[in-house]
Amino acid sequence: MASRFSYVVLVASVILYACSGSVSDPGGGAGSNGPGGNGIGGSSSGVTGGSTGVSGGSGGSSAGTGGTGTGGTRPDSGSPGGAAGAGGSGPAGCGTGTTMCGGQCVNLSSDAANCGSCAHACAAGQACANGVCGCATGQMSCGGTCKDTQSDPQNCGACGMACPTSQVCSQGRCSAGCAARLTRCGNACVDTTGSAANCGACGMACPTGQSCFQSMCRCPTGQGVCNGSCINITTDVNHCGGCTTVCPGAEQTCVAGACQCPVAGQTVCNGHCVDLNSDTANCGTCGHACAAPATKCLIGGCFDPNSCGSITAQPFADCRFAWGGIDNGASGVSSFADFSAFWVGFEPNGGLASASATATNNRCDGCTVASRLATGNAMLVYYAYFIGYQACLLNGAGFCDCNNDNTTNGKGDGHTLCTDGAQWIKTNRALLINMYAQYAAKTYAASRNKPVIWWLEGDFEQYTVTGTQTSALTMAELGALARDITCAIKANEPNAIVAMNHAPWISNDQSNAFWGAMPMDVIDLVWVQGAGDTGTFLNSGPTNAATATYAWLFQKTGRHIMAETSFATAGQNDRWTTASAANINARITEGVIGVNVNAPGSNYQTQINGLASQLNPVCQ
Repeated sequence: MASRFSYVVLVASVILYACSGSVSDPGGGAGSNGPGGNGIGGSSSGVTGGSTGVSGGSGGSSAGTGGTGTGGTRPDSGSPGGAAGAGGSGPAGCGTGTTMCGGQCVNLSSDAANCGSCAHACAAGQACANGVCGCATGQMSCGGTCKDTQSDPQNCGACGMACPTSQVCSQGRCSAGCAARLTRCGNACVDTTGSAANCGACGMACPTGQSCFQSMCRCPTGQGVCNGSCINITTDVNHCGGCTTVCPGAEQTCVAGACQCPVAGQTVCNGHCVDLNSDTANCGTCGHACAAPATKCLIGGCFDPNSCGSITAQPFADCRFAWGGIDNGASGVSSFADFSAFWVGFEPNGGLASASATATNNRCDGCTVASRLATGNAMLVYYAYFIGYQACLLNGAGFCDCNNDNTTNGKGDGHTLCTDGAQWIKTNRALLINMYAQYAAKTYAASRNKPVIWWLEGDFEQYTVTGTQTSALTMAELGALARDITCAIKANEPNAIVAMNHAPWISNDQSNAFWGAMPMDVIDLVWVQGAGDTGTFLNSGPTNAATATYAWLFQKTGRHIMAETSFATAGQNDRWTTASAANINARITEGVIGVNVNAPGSNYQTQINGLASQLNPVCQ
């Protein structure tokens, strides 16, 4: 923030709307046991559309699936964005300890047909142990063939030790007869209770793959006899859990006797595993295809990916003036106020799993609040300060609030948001857009039926100040960034309501230029720091006397205003609950529909209840 304000920096350990610019973000790399990354197309705010989306990352060697290619977004004007890149390919997954070989999950440590690697079959009579072919217990390799030296008359006791034709081999010795409990089969003495070649009686050989136990042929543990052959019904996709059960999905595997799609949560539709939350051909239910222009499937609903949504002029019920406060848990302000405010963007990497323009969100603290408020009376307002937080925290950059350079995360070197914020945006623009997009998608999943209001980036105008920024943005660039952030939110959270901040300290010329550049066709509301007992902003002066009023802001933007009281280092005193009803009604006439009192008194609920019946409706 500019030095006029202080927002305390909290330190805490989808088809996306791509940012503007002609370069596509690459797809994620292959996942060793998970999905590949998603490719994202570029976009442009000029006369041409974005470039084609790069293909998604390939699946991992054992359990990855391809990422989804995503096309460029609709530009401000000109032709549409590029087409979607191809999804990466990857093999379907198998359970722990098994590997896909020829469409089946097998254990390379013990499977005689795939011993140590796929298609490496052991010789007849050999077994596979720890991925190495060898003779079964009690047998010995004689001339490359496994022999039972306890009963083989040609290898009795050792390889090549043949018994005379009149004798048999009994327990590894040539003798005239068989020992007790052994049966003579030819010149061999065998235990017919356990001999696979003579199971129960001489010449009663067990089918291939079966062993003899208590004079009966049996398949190994976990296998069953299907059409006369031993089949591992715990891993075989054609006999999954039983001889007649065929896994219906082409990408499915059989794990522990149950058919599974490679990604948790997928459903088999028309023979293929799909995600009903995002599959455009099966959105919400199998066979429900998204049709133009609503070609994007998000949380099981079809939406227009090139639309930034409609404008919500009045987010609160009954057209009543709304009161809010900083969220402090279920028993706090949200239990009686109209909205509860929560700062977001401070999470590591802005919530992303890594500092990548293709990473997905793995931490959304605001989503916890959104989920809690999803069924209550109070709405949720996000103080969305991703630039302010991440320019300070990401990779130790240290570009913190202008008056916080000497805090824990600042470096005390004079480099702050006021000097290097614009350059940080230019360097990390795609990453920033992805932070917003992913956070919005997670928020929508947490509060699908109740919108969240996003208060964007306080003091947004500061990144255009040429006198202090090392590489200032132009107003046009700032407007394009505002559009991309807003559309990233609304494309991933279709019911989101977005408010842009007005910095009340800027001059008349700056105010007019700023709002002239903002994309008001996609912005729903305006938020600003201000008091309730006066229509003029607190730092009005000779340079901004004409624009530092609620009335001017309402007339200029055509959008209703939400006020808040975090102005100045210690926070502004509450001049709303102490204002007269006449004063607040005057603010309502000037476009104000609600206020967030950051530090209300202990009698806040009583105060707002006392004013409620005296205030005019805010719908105008």
